[in-house]
Amino acid sequence: MALLLALPLPAIAEPPAVTVVEQISASPDAPAFGFIWRGQAPRAILAAALPLVGSAPDATLGLRLTPFVEIYNNPGSPLILPNENWRGRLSAEFWQLWGGNPTSQGAWFRTGIAYEHESDHSSERADEPKLVSAFRTLNDLNLRLTASTASANKFVLTAELDSRLYVFSCTQPDVDCLDYLRAVSYGGSFELTSQLRFAGDWYGFWSTQLSWIVPSGELVRELRLVSHLGVWKRRAGTWQVFALGYVGSDVGIYRETSLRQVGVGIRWAP
Repeated sequence: MALLLALPLPAIAEPPAVTVVEQISASPDAPAFGFIWRGQAPRAILAAALPLVGSAPDATLGLRLTPFVEIYNNPGSPLILPNENWRGRLSAEFWQLWGGNPTSQGAWFRTGIAYEHESDHSSERADEPKLVSAFRTLNDLNLRLTASTASANKFVLTAELDSRLYVFSCTQPDVDCLDYLRAVSYGGSFELTSQLRFAGDWYGFWSTQLSWIVPSGELVRELRLVSHLGVWKRRAGTWQVFALGYVGSDVGIYRETSLRQVGVGIRWAP
């Protein structure tokens, strides 16, 4: 991933008004580099959207890859640095954009079709017993629809709907998922993001996402609500600081666990 980010790729494939909505998303899978402290536990995130086709800031369609890695600890772990578990994601998305040109700063609408793969793992030592739940995986086809008011406005509101068809997936804690990849199910998410320009190029923001997976076979039921409230500013990338609330299913290898947590985070995206 570090080698990919070092390539001389353009920093922006889509207009900044479009990319910033993803970067400040409340989704646990938002494409940004960050450090989050939630439920008295640290989580380190490394992710970025890498354009393959459609590299100009005024591009109206393109293809991109989004690699993602999150490192985190077990519940109740006394460790300060995250290292006990990790989850990796890779999304390949074809997208098309209407409106949102940097010169117009108008309202915009975006569609995307993506294949997404996720693997969740325990970073167990070689001398420890093998954990049945040390591997989970999700594979889906995602149709994404996003609409936003004009970015020139002082107040900007954006809505996004993801509709996912899951195949070859397994998240049950009591089976060896390497041998069970037969589940087919449906899931998705709905998110609202609001931004308020209040001092020069400083923005306040509030993002709230509801996401779900319908239980089926080796796929456990998932339902979560995540909300971020903070500020962001663009200087050599997009910087953001926020407080968060998290209710519902965990992510990673503890997906069957239901949580009620608060926390704080800082993220940066190119």
